[in-house]
Amino acid sequence: MRDEWGRFTCVRAVPHAPAPWIALLPSLFETAPPGARALKADGRVFAVHLPERAGEVVVKRFSPAWRERFRTPRALRAFRRAYALRVRGVGCPEPLLAAATPAGTGVCVSALAGPPGADTLDLWRSVE
Repeated sequence: MRDEWGRFTCVRAVPHAPAPWIALLPSLFETAPPGARALKADGRVFAVHLPERAGEVVVKRFSPAWRERFRTPRALRAFRRAYALRVRGVGCPEPLLAAATPAGTGVCVSALAGPPGADTLDLWRSVE
C-alpha cells in the first residue's frame, strides 16, 4: 500500500485482512465511515461494521507525534501489545489490523470488547 506521494505505508496483518478492509484503509485515516458510532468524544475512536465481519469492530485513529518520529508507529505498537497479551492468555479485544503512514498517522482495528449490546468502558475514566 502506498500513500499519495508513492511511499510505502506500514500495514500489519495484510495477508489475513479482507480486501475490502484494505480498500477502506485510506478513508479510515481521514474520517469515520457512514454509520460509525463514536466511542469517545474526540471522534478518534469509533465502532463500525466493516465488510465481511459479522459484528462491529473498534477503529482507533492515531495522530502523528513529533517525539515519536523514530519509533514504531503507535498503531502498530498497540496491535503488537494486544497480540502479545492474547498469546499469554490475558483477555483483551482481538487485534485485527493496524496501519500507519510514514508521517505517523495510524489506525488500529480490533474486535469490540464484551458481549453484544454491552456498554463501552473508558478504562482511563474508571481508573481515575
